[in-house]
Amino acid sequence: MSLPGKRIVQSTFDEVVRENIEDLELEPQEAVADAIEQFKAQGIELNNIVTDLEITDDGSSWHPVVKFAEKLCSHDKENFDSAAIKALLDKIQTECDKSLAHRVLAAKSTPLFATLIAFAKSASGNADLSVTVLQTLSSFINGQPDLVTADAMKLFLEISESESPLLCLYAVRLIKLSCVMHEENRQTFVASGLVPQLASILTAHKDNCDIIKEVCQAFRSLTLDDDPRVPFCKAHDHAKMIVLEAEALELLLDIAKSYDDDVVLAEIFATLGKLAVRNEFCQRIVDLGGLDLMLIVLHNNVKNKVIVTNIIGVLKVIAGNDDVKVAVTKSDAPGIIVEAMDHHQQSEALCANSCACLATISLRNPHNVKRIMECHGHTAVLQCMKVHPNSTKVQKQACLAIRNLIARARENCDAILALGAEELVNQAMYVPECRDEAKAALRDLGCKVELTERWKGEKGEILKRD
Repeated sequence: MSLPGKRIVQSTFDEVVRENIEDLELEPQEAVADAIEQFKAQGIELNNIVTDLEITDDGSSWHPVVKFAEKLCSHDKENFDSAAIKALLDKIQTECDKSLAHRVLAAKSTPLFATLIAFAKSASGNADLSVTVLQTLSSFINGQPDLVTADAMKLFLEISESESPLLCLYAVRLIKLSCVMHEENRQTFVASGLVPQLASILTAHKDNCDIIKEVCQAFRSLTLDDDPRVPFCKAHDHAKMIVLEAEALELLLDIAKSYDDDVVLAEIFATLGKLAVRNEFCQRIVDLGGLDLMLIVLHNNVKNKVIVTNIIGVLKVIAGNDDVKVAVTKSDAPGIIVEAMDHHQQSEALCANSCACLATISLRNPHNVKRIMECHGHTAVLQCMKVHPNSTKVQKQACLAIRNLIARARENCDAILALGAEELVNQAMYVPECRDEAKAALRDLGCKVELTERWKGEKGEILKRD
């Protein structure tokens, strides 16, 4: 893993720009360009720096995002001109959408979050302005969940109950953004009744594609384990709650059966994959007709990379259930998966999901292995290895798939080796985090491989990994 580059703070960059103008008499645009070139030459990363500052005639500088935020913060929160506030909010949103650096600078330089929350409360009677405030808040807190307070969470939940589809949409989006990378926020929302509320929103707005997408993403945000500040998370507990208390599997599959919108279906299937965390949930998806539905959608949209990737991801997850694994193989799934791999060879995510799915359904099941071999699944797996030689995900899952295709069907070794598997697996040994899987695949293929005995039960240190 590469080490992060050197960084500077915003004030350092601004000071160098001013020096370029005052000492070198450069034009503002030249001064900024020269400062960027200087810092990059020193190996300094500037992705946390706002470089689009404005320079006045007297040499002073200011950033548009800070200027607009300060202007909004100075306004009276009760008595104001709605048109003027809306125009200012649009400018702030445009600036915040440029980069995380712009949003962080605004948060550090001004009390923008508290101001936006105040306007969200005072604008409750003005639907148009309320939507603009929530849009701006969404842009501003994206990547900054630490800004969200308990009072703000309560407000977001209240607004999500609105009969206005737009207000509901942006409230759910704010909830989702508040949960990403923040375990404490997730648990606070769940404790406040978020899960059944999201289910109610989904039921009430099941004809609204945008709200369905946002609710699906909000559900998934509760199942994340992405906050490095906490040793443990409740992702599994949240997924169970969503399935058992909100009856999300039934709700999502019911909606999916009535939609043919590509984006909506992709979101629903991505969410199902995150909720199938227990053996009985996998079986429940099949019992509700989910497997049949996924195969129909997969067959009809085999050229749609996003839908295919998500569906194969769900198939991989639910095939962890042995009964479902048999059902998947009895269907046309293996053939459609191989066809999808042929269509989307350049997609790393799809190839990784497909190899993982084939590895799962072939595990400890010779009948499934035979079916995959008949569909030329082994050829597709090796082709993925050729197209993505440096992808850890693809190489690791491909090696696992190869092992499972031969572990209980030794007769398949010759067919796989004839396609150049030995060379490809040997190359995979040098891909990060793939060495053990590649060695195991070579061993099972009967190829030459050096296996190191790391410890012999004798006193002394265990040999370090190569």
